[in-house]
Amino acid sequence: MLSFAEAKERITHLPLPLQTERLPLWQANGRTLALDLYAKQDLPAWSNSAMDGYVFRQEDILNATPETPVCLPLSGTIQAGDTRVHTIAPHTCMRIFTGAPVPQNGNLVIMQENVALTKDGIAIHQCPKLWNNIRQKGEEAKSGALLLRKGSTLDAAAIGLALSASVHEVTVWKVPNIGILSTGDELKDPRQGGTLETGQIWATNSINLQMAFQSLGMNTIDCGIAKDTLQSTTETFIHAIETQQCDMLVSTGGVSVGDFDVVHKALNDLPGYRVEMNFWKVRMKPGKPVAIGVIYTPTKEIPLFALPGNPVSALMGFYQFVQPFVFQKMGMSNPELPTQWVTLGEDFTKRGSRLEFVRVWLQETSTETLAFSTGNQSSAWMSSLADASALLPFPADQTRLAKGTKLQVQRLPGLSKWPATWRT
Repeated sequence: MLSFAEAKERITHLPLPLQTERLPLWQANGRTLALDLYAKQDLPAWSNSAMDGYVFRQEDILNATPETPVCLPLSGTIQAGDTRVHTIAPHTCMRIFTGAPVPQNGNLVIMQENVALTKDGIAIHQCPKLWNNIRQKGEEAKSGALLLRKGSTLDAAAIGLALSASVHEVTVWKVPNIGILSTGDELKDPRQGGTLETGQIWATNSINLQMAFQSLGMNTIDCGIAKDTLQSTTETFIHAIETQQCDMLVSTGGVSVGDFDVVHKALNDLPGYRVEMNFWKVRMKPGKPVAIGVIYTPTKEIPLFALPGNPVSALMGFYQFVQPFVFQKMGMSNPELPTQWVTLGEDFTKRGSRLEFVRVWLQETSTETLAFSTGNQSSAWMSSLADASALLPFPADQTRLAKGTKLQVQRLPGLSKWPATWRT
């Protein structure tokens, strides 16, 4: 059985050949940059006013004081969208609005609240510093400057930044086609309707994983449910490889050591294909029976993640192994779940010598963030994962973590979670 760290290291060596494509920025939300992105023009493209007010030549108002204000007549008005080239006449000023281009010889703007309107013009009681309230051309980024590094995820802010610098197309990684298949005689597809008979359970893993991948902007292919027979499991894998055009496969169930857990047997002798499995067990909880490997076809190498059938264990394998693997192949600088420092709000204990990912909910106080267990930590209890806002890595060599201990947790997706105490 591998340690968690050993398993993570081996996963980094799995292949996942990815292609790139060019997309208009407005069609690239959520996609990952495959190349560094550079500004195509200065940002801002021209100096503009940061305020509604009046634009001046500094030399005309240098001597302004509260006791001896300088009063200048207005010589024009400039509003946002004005494309004319303006020049301030000596010893005058111009009305200007936020976002409007600054005159060629204007070098400071005074906001309208800080001047006085008189019958003779605009009175100034103090001369501000040079470039006051002016967004200077290229002050945020010069043309040719690096805007975003490859591996960055394009969100609303990143797309807005790129568009502002006249970038309209980007090179991104093509989204891989990820095949998902489940195994188990007991599974019934909820999308086909009906009710459960004794001994049946809903096939939630396929849908859970599909939703998890979709939240990352990735394509999934439903490769079906295999029965707990060697023939059915083998046929389901071959169908996924030959007809679904999958770039990667994720299976759930059948990876333990029961009489009907036949995934390892099917993969060891998959007709027409060479399969290399890297490991079958990891010293972690939940999710010990997990396997990774590569299916070699004449045209490509397909990475395979065989996850446990218990729903919590399957999603744990996704968060700890599958998602970081895909993100790493896309060049993301930090492919792991984001972390946060917390203070334990209660004692935590465990048995055994495995690394355990405890599902916790977080409570913000005025001084710190407290972490509490979501309750039953069984790998079959989805409610404790549904209520969790984070995962607490409980070290393998410890059996007790005391209340008040400060450590890092892994933040889970989802912003709105009720405190898990509502179930008690």
